[in-house]
Amino acid sequence: MAAPYGLRKIEAQLLSEGFDVSTVAPNHLKKYVGEAKVLGIHAMDPFGLGPASSTLASILKKEPFLAQYFRALLDSPEIRKAKKRGLRIIVGGPGAWQFRYRPKFVEEYGIDCIIEGEAEKVIGKTARAALNGETLPQYYEVGDKETPSLEEIPDIVGPSVNGLIEVGRGCCRGCEFCSVTLRPLRWYPYEKILREIDVNIKIGNINWSCLHAEDVMLYGSKNTLPNDEKLIKLHELVVKKCEGICWSHCSLAAIASKPKLFSKIAEIILQKQPWWGAEIGIETGSPDLVKKVMPAKAHPFKPEEWPEVVRTGMSLMQDNQLIPACTLIVGVPEETEDDLIKTIQLMDDLRDVRSLIVPLFFVPMGRLK
Repeated sequence: MAAPYGLRKIEAQLLSEGFDVSTVAPNHLKKYVGEAKVLGIHAMDPFGLGPASSTLASILKKEPFLAQYFRALLDSPEIRKAKKRGLRIIVGGPGAWQFRYRPKFVEEYGIDCIIEGEAEKVIGKTARAALNGETLPQYYEVGDKETPSLEEIPDIVGPSVNGLIEVGRGCCRGCEFCSVTLRPLRWYPYEKILREIDVNIKIGNINWSCLHAEDVMLYGSKNTLPNDEKLIKLHELVVKKCEGICWSHCSLAAIASKPKLFSKIAEIILQKQPWWGAEIGIETGSPDLVKKVMPAKAHPFKPEEWPEVVRTGMSLMQDNQLIPACTLIVGVPEETEDDLIKTIQLMDDLRDVRSLIVPLFFVPMGRLK
């Protein structure tokens, strides 16, 4: 069974500390929860407050499916019964921040602890306290001192959904609307990445990899300029093991800064596939808004050059068979009518580029929370 990559990291950490752990899909929980003392739940978007869910919910005037599903999970008879006999519930994952906006839900469903942030260094002591019947903090926000170093991040031991493999954590751009930029930048060594790919291939029979970082194009770099040698070597090593490769995210600025390098990477990837994909944040067509809220997004270019950076980057992706799924953010604080007009004008310029471009309503995260 493939599981969310972040959950696989927590599983690996708990196993390394000697805990008895089972990673179970929600629809098979009934077979296992009866004997469990602690239930850990990976929450991606538990209340539908994420940008995609909240945007569609606002348009369709319906509760997001993910919110319905999460509530149904906690309403299930097996969890209700286990809770009555003393089961402790710990929640984490990308959507952990949403629980602060739903305190009544937390109380009603008896969620004992919500961990927000990279939990490798704190999950062991939290699980141990739960097993011992100790009082748990309702909310545990992982601070800088508890953020794991590279050496403290375990390898996954079970296959990940979509063959996702992390190549690094953190981001150096500092966009105010993003929570990832609050984390330190760390790049995994080749050996660690290849070991995790082997887990997906040998245990999960997953022979493709989705390389994950906030900007895969910057793998091995300490700034906003790509590192040619490290990026090329990474892809040469991965393509030998995998039948297909995609990226979770990359930036237009990094692509536009080194067109020849990007074409070289595409050449390596396209040896075994006709096209590839990645998520791209365009966010706005307004240089003024870039300067106010995301000044380093265009780096190594200037904020004033952002529209041209987008056009150049999108054109390079078109030429190199990368079909991007792009986002725009609407409703950012300080956004003006002129900002929106410039975004619309930029979209007109991209009309002939193969891509999926989705406008999303602003959600207060990162420094704008």
